[in-house]
Amino acid sequence: MCKEKVSDIIYFERTGRKIVMYSRSSEAIAIYGSLAEIYNLLYDEGFEYINKSVVVNFYQVTNIKNNCVKFADGNYIEISRSRRTFIMDKFFDVVK
Repeated sequence: MCKEKVSDIIYFERTGRKIVMYSRSSEAIAIYGSLAEIYNLLYDEGFEYINKSVVVNFYQVTNIKNNCVKFADGNYIEISRSRRTFIMDKFFDVVK
């Protein structure tokens, strides 16, 4: 069992049936469950799908460049084409 502040979570990534949580304060943590369940729990906290296998915390996004989201920890993840406009709009709303 692990406790993590929601504000420290950077993103969740699905790899098969396993979900991996990446955060600022701990190493990658594997959990089993549904990415949709995580999204439904954390939507009100600023989390959003950027592609069908990744849910990110928009308060951890520092930049969007070349169709990739850059996080506070320096990692990049590619944005799906179908979500690109929505992601850009959401990023600008959070930055305001």
